[in-house]
Parts: sequence; structure tokens; C-alpha cells
Amino acid sequence: MACARVDEQTTLSDASVQSTVEMFRALHRAPSIQYAVVQSGKVLASGAIGFGNVQAHRRATPATSYEIGSVTKAFIAIGSIVNLRHHGLKDTARIPASATCGHRSTIRFADLIHQQVSYPAEASLEDEVLTGRSKSAVHAICGARSASWHYLNLNYEVLSTALHMATGIDAPTSVREYVLGPLNLRDSGFGQSPGATGYSCAVHPVALPDQRAYAPSAGGLVSTARSIAALDSAVLRGPFGFALTGGVPMGPDSEYADGFIQEADKDGRVAYHDGFISGYSSINVLYLERDTAVVILANCDHLDGLRQLADELMALTL
Repeated sequence: MACARVDEQTTLSDASVQSTVEMFRALHRAPSIQYAVVQSGKVLASGAIGFGNVQAHRRATPATSYEIGSVTKAFIAIGSIVNLRHHGLKDTARIPASATCGHRSTIRFADLIHQQVSYPAEASLEDEVLTGRSKSAVHAICGARSASWHYLNLNYEVLSTALHMATGIDAPTSVREYVLGPLNLRDSGFGQSPGATGYSCAVHPVALPDQRAYAPSAGGLVSTARSIAALDSAVLRGPFGFALTGGVPMGPDSEYADGFIQEADKDGRVAYHDGFISGYSSINVLYLERDTAVVILANCDHLDGLRQLADELMALTL
């Protein structure tokens, strides 16, 4: 697989980008915001504003890593698909029977990736399994392929279990071997400590504990905006050999495919995913018809308005 090359050239006005990001950061009292804008394989803007750690007065830089929450799902989806192909399987293959109650399953790998599986007592079951109280019982969950879309972190944990049964490699390992390694994303990984401390920013920043153990395959990656943008360039420019299609309808004009929500807006077809985890907020937006991606990471949880900020940064490229 050819690696996507991301040119280091910066062509957007630093002043205009930094001013836009700083106004947003100040308005929402976020300790720091990190950003990257790529277009046609070139980095147009990349930087960080604010403090990665408030108490230590340590400023964030473009190299500071953040927890990215559900933006992880794009990495997991892509790594899983490449892993399956490497082992001669398609994502339309059924998952091993032992991954679903020990009987023959109708669930396909693609159903888990596209969030098209339902479970009994979904909310309580997901919480019980993913908090680790019965982590070993993931294989006993009786999921079923659904005719509609069901967004659950549990789908990606079951996906990881099924991948391991089918290929000997779970989802996080698939990401390391088939995404992070080939793209040389050395600042990204599972199980490592983020460079930026996570905060609750409802009033004043309050440091929060790490909660990535909740669902590592659904939201456990630590990364930087630049590395996520490198993945986006690989998706936009084709080295992974597929193009965000064949998802599950979420509504009249949106669908979920390969770890991205896709919809049409004023900028054409857009694929995106946001991520919210204790202490952190993130968004990754691909403007498919403009060959452009915007990534924003913050060490502040439940931060509203990230999609609007991404659209504003994209507009600066026009």
C-alpha cells in the first residue's frame, strides 16, 4: 500500500487562522485548541493555541497529543478493512459464530463498522460490558443485524473481538500495523498518555481522570491534528483503496460509513465524526468535493461549535 504524502508547505495566513481559532478558544474557555487544515495533500495550516496543562503553564504545540474519542472510529474502520483484506476476507464476510452467542451469526464485519447491529437492552448492556465489569463476556452478546442504524460503542468492541477470532489481530493492533505504521504516525497510539491534560470546562478548567479504558476500539486513540489530517489525505487521495461508500442511512440525506457520518451541505458532500471523551473534544471533517480536511482537537470536554469552527477554517482556503 502506497503511503499518502502530506506536503509540509503552509499556505494559509497564519494570522487569519490563529485569530479565528483564538476567538473560539476564548469564547468557550478551552485551555487549548490544536488544528490542522490539509488540501490536495498539502498542509495549509497547522498549529496550537493555549495551554496543554494549565497548572504547569505548559503551552500546547502542534506535536502535543490529545485523546480523540470517537474520531478513533475512522482509524478502527480503515485498519479493520485493510486487515481483513490482508487475510483474504471481505468486510461483507460474516463474523465468527463464537463472537455472537455461539450460534451462526448473520452479522457481517461491515454491519459492525457501519453501525447496523442492535442488541437487547442496548444502553445497560453496553455500559456493563465496556466498563470492564464483564469485558470477557463480549463474545456472549447476542447481537443481530438490523435494518436500521444503531450508533453504539459496543459495535466497535465486538468488531475488535470478531477480528481477533478471524485474523488473530484485534482492532487496535490492526490500526497499529495497517494505518499508523504505513503512514508513519509515530505520535499516535493506544494506551499511551496524552501530552495535553484533559479538563472539564463548564466554568473553570478542572483536570479530569483518564477514561479511555471504557472502549478502546471505539474511542481510545491518542493522536495529533497533523496525524489525523495525514489519515484524511490517505482517504481523500486513495491509497487505502476504498472511498467512503456503502454505508447505512441515518436520515433522508445522511449515512454512516467506515467510521464517518456523511451528508450533503453547502460545501458539497462532507464526511465527519466528532469525539467527546472525559476532558477532551474533537472533530474531523472531510470536504470530499474540495479535497480538503480540517481537524480540531481540544483538551476540554463537551465543547460545542467545533463543526462551525471547522467550516470557518475551510472557508479560509477558498
